[in-house]
Amino acid sequence: MAEWSRDAREYVEGYWQQVAALARGQGDDAEEILAGLRDHLARELEACAGDSVSIDDVLKVLAVLGTPEQVLWPEGPPAASRPPVPAPPPSLGPPPPKPPPVQKHVVVNRSPLSCAFAALIVAVLLVVSIVVLSILAAIVLPSLSRAREAARRAACAGNLKFIASALHVIAENNEGRYPPLSPDPGRLMFPPETFQGQSADQAMAFVCPASPNPLGPAGDGWQERYIDDHAYVYLSHVITNQIEGLAYVEAYRSAASAGIGFDVDFVTPDGSVLPRLRGDSTRAPGLPANEIPILVERPEHHVPAGGNVLYLDGHVAFIRLNERFPMTDAFWEALKTIDR
Repeated sequence: MAEWSRDAREYVEGYWQQVAALARGQGDDAEEILAGLRDHLARELEACAGDSVSIDDVLKVLAVLGTPEQVLWPEGPPAASRPPVPAPPPSLGPPPPKPPPVQKHVVVNRSPLSCAFAALIVAVLLVVSIVVLSILAAIVLPSLSRAREAARRAACAGNLKFIASALHVIAENNEGRYPPLSPDPGRLMFPPETFQGQSADQAMAFVCPASPNPLGPAGDGWQERYIDDHAYVYLSHVITNQIEGLAYVEAYRSAASAGIGFDVDFVTPDGSVLPRLRGDSTRAPGLPANEIPILVERPEHHVPAGGNVLYLDGHVAFIRLNERFPMTDAFWEALKTIDR
């Protein structure tokens, strides 16, 4: 367990308080959200800082994770908020003491009719209680579900931002070029050796927090098991719309059939070129980096269906299924034809 400085711990506690205050203001369950964030934030801090977590380490990790508003609402805060709770009236002092009760001995003769009436009242109250509890459950349970989903989305966005930082360093050390696709046909991810030498603490960055982890504990050789397309699909070439996406799938299939590998620019059936991802201006002249997707989350992990998308400029956006590319049914159905 890493040792935290006092400034680091106070800063993180303040961050949690902001997240909780914002969540409560929207009617969400703050404790459910914080439960999803605490482990993720502590793991990221201790993985980055080692044995001692300082305020500088906290600021770096929170800069990647985002503000409390971005953690709770990747698509922007909801339009409506709950009305403020009125303050309680001022206290007028303790009430005067009550006189001791007078003991009375009363003998009551209960008739069968009065007993039946009492039983009827109890039955009616029981039915009303069940109805009220059912209504409360219908109101509270969706709120809890939304809170859990918000925490999962935030943790997933943090995973993608960590991977983005690592890919950026790799590109800087490789003349601006991002890693190629794995040479294994159907493995839609960069080769496991891309992260060779990294700590096993980073393994969970490749697992979607909204899905169970079937990979077992991370340890020696974790790269081969975890760096795969079970949670995120790596788009190794420049594609920005569905036409290019479907052409990318056809070009991948042709390269696999010809055995020429996937570390080259793709030529589509109509003769156009889909260049490999680069971090400099040669990637695609005039095309902004915030429109080029790099990693796309599988849409079945969230409710409603959709997923986080990492773009070349480093930002992450949650896109609902069929809202826009690359989160469309047609593109994902095409990807399934080349997936293992």
